Amino acid sequence: MKGISLASFDMVGDNSFSGVAHVENICDDKKVYARVTSNKWKSWADIPAKLVGNETKSDNVSSCRVESFQFNFKRTNSKAINLEFALFYRTSKEEIWDNNSGLNYVFNNIPATLPQTSELTLQSDAVNRYRKYNKSSLEDPSYVKEKFDIFLEILEESIRENMII
Repeated sequence: MKGISLASFDMVGDNSFSGVAHVENICDDKKVYARVTSNKWKSWADIPAKLVGNETKSDNVSSCRVESFQFNFKRTNSKAINLEFALFYRTSKEEIWDNNSGLNYVFNNIPATLPQTSELTLQSDAVNRYRKYNKSSLEDPSYVKEKFDIFLEILEESIRENMII
């Protein structure tokens, strides 16, 4: 272990993330963070991690106390995102980083929050109402498809806007 390392990272539900960092306990006075961005480091947030456990790891040569720190955060919008992060801990004397050997931890195209069942039903009802009230234009299939595609785009955008977290 090099001081700090990512032990796990998961998407929790549609809009939250949770990770665990293992930290070699070289000092009791430390703060652990995940530095997170979704816009290629134009801006970022330092997410504090909380101590959730510790254990002693040993091999034939040495042993050390390893602490587990958990960090959690929520997405800030309902669009698909690219997520990038690194871990670090800070003591009064130094900062120690785990940036995945300079590559950071990268998760591309994390999908937007998926509609719930009631929202899918709402979408289906809206489509049926559209079909019912536009029967006169059914004689020209290309016209119907074009208008229907526009309608679906507007409907999907409306659903996404109402789901912003």
